[in-house]
Amino acid sequence: MGIFGREGSTTELAKMALGKDEIADDPSGKSCKELYGPYPRAIPVPHLNKEEETPPAEMIEEAKSMFDLQKMPDYRDKGTPDEWIPRDGRLVRLTGRHPFNVEPPLSVLNEHK
Repeated sequence: MGIFGREGSTTELAKMALGKDEIADDPSGKSCKELYGPYPRAIPVPHLNKEEETPPAEMIEEAKSMFDLQKMPDYRDKGTPDEWIPRDGRLVRLTGRHPFNVEPPLSVLNEHK
């Protein structure tokens, strides 16, 4: 039995859902990881102070979800209503401390043109 309790491959189900035959299996037979590289970790790394110190590397590596670093908020979030939400310290803040309106640094955006 396939995905969602139906017969057929994911590609066939996608074709049915979209009503298109343009979706095709990758002819090389490679996995997404082989084609595009490893999926980036979604663990935000906060800056603990103005010197941009981060939590210990071991703590970041052991984190299974973004909430594993919740006890170490970004220094700019302390004292705001959003202090409990883990933030990545590299984000460029557009509106100050709160509300949280950000964009990634230009160096990161340029990597993904």
